[in-house]
Amino acid sequence: MFWKLYGIRIDEEDAGSSRKKESEIRVGTEYQCEVPDSIEDDVPDRPSSPDTLLWNPKALPEDIVDYYLRSVGCRDAVDEEKALWLLHRCEYNVDEAVRRHSFMPPISQNNSSWSECERSCFERGYRIYGKNFSSIQKMIRSKSAEDIIEYYYLWKNKRLKKSTMNGNSCVPKEKQ
Repeated sequence: MFWKLYGIRIDEEDAGSSRKKESEIRVGTEYQCEVPDSIEDDVPDRPSSPDTLLWNPKALPEDIVDYYLRSVGCRDAVDEEKALWLLHRCEYNVDEAVRRHSFMPPISQNNSSWSECERSCFERGYRIYGKNFSSIQKMIRSKSAEDIIEYYYLWKNKRLKKSTMNGNSCVPKEKQ
């Protein structure tokens, strides 16, 4: 008799000793398993979530895409991603994409207004979850995690300035 541990065969008489033998490779029909014809019949139907193409980098030459991105004034990766998505939505018609882009508000304008309710939810979420911004975002569904992080830094700086102006320094005063 033997125990098989991690590919190592240990005979009963050697169980107390540290001597180990390598396991043997088992060959033969008695060691083969039977594989069913199709296991897909047993799998319940899953809802399919088709992928959505946001933009095709091969639809236009790179120099035309670069021209388009410069003409709409992309400042960072977020702007570029939204501009490329818009180009795809316009079926790679650069003139139409530039025209439509002019009607899109800048990103900073979308994030600047927080209602009193959203500010209150943020503060409550911060007390509950700390800096777990994805959990806070679940409380404030009207704002993205990016919006919440941006607001957090503005809110934090505002609180810090307010406490400094009120004479409440973060640095403890030395005892005299």
